[in-house]
Amino acid sequence: MDKSEQLNKFAEKLKNTREGNNITLSEIFEDTRIDIKYLEAIENGNFSVMPEFYIRAFLREYGTAIGLDGEDVLSEYNAITKGNLEQENEEKQKIILEKQKVLAETPQFEPDINKVNEEPLKKNAAPDKKTLIIIASAIILILIVYLSFFNNSQTDIVKETPYNEIITGKVTPKVKDYEKIKKSVGAKEKPSAEKSETARENNMFTSNAELNLFMKGIDTSWVRVMADGKMQGEFLLYPGVKKNFSASKYYNLLVGNSAGVELYLNGKKLKIFGTKGRIRNLFINKEGIKYLKIKKNKSNE
Repeated sequence: MDKSEQLNKFAEKLKNTREGNNITLSEIFEDTRIDIKYLEAIENGNFSVMPEFYIRAFLREYGTAIGLDGEDVLSEYNAITKGNLEQENEEKQKIILEKQKVLAETPQFEPDINKVNEEPLKKNAAPDKKTLIIIASAIILILIVYLSFFNNSQTDIVKETPYNEIITGKVTPKVKDYEKIKKSVGAKEKPSAEKSETARENNMFTSNAELNLFMKGIDTSWVRVMADGKMQGEFLLYPGVKKNFSASKYYNLLVGNSAGVELYLNGKKLKIFGTKGRIRNLFINKEGIKYLKIKKNKSNE
């Protein structure tokens, strides 16, 4: 039985268990906040609908919701996928062994040692007079250029006038002294790359709305955003991806990986308490961030 058949059989087993316990998909959604389309994908054996990390997290939550041990469900899934991986590795190993066998049976070229030893010995002979003359001339030329440069650099040294004498008017400043004073007094600090980046991100919060939410991905995370009760989108937020939203009163966020998202409200960073892979239901308004418990509201599918 190949991997696809095993996964389909595994999915059918989960679905039969759920139906045998009279549990609807809507009830599982209320309990886990996993979208019904992903629950249906699991029961149809379509495990490629989203990244492997979320499939494993959803399988654990789904298994617990239908009355099974979530860890046992995940272990069974891992056994199927791992067994298929081992089979692929065995096939690759067979191909490698076959190539090595072909190479071993192919006659190898062996150089004639006697011909190699008959190479003329002129390569190790001492250089001729002409070569020595050229090398000596080059060395002399380099020495002349170096000494000439060194002497010129010594003559360019000029004693600088102390700043206090120039400022008090005891000595008339030279042009070089004036330029140095001008640079010393009028120099301005150049903005660093970090300050420029901060200013650039702060400009993202300019909006006519009262609440501007800036979102930045740290790790891959599934996110659902609602602003003032209206759906804004449901998406995967990848590392480095940035998104902006605006609202008048509040936001509702459902975050699949609470440790993988950074949030800024009107330019101020919000601190999210969460771990990798933990689902968080967030309520955000002008007072800050609140964590909402997932209420179990059983209803028919």
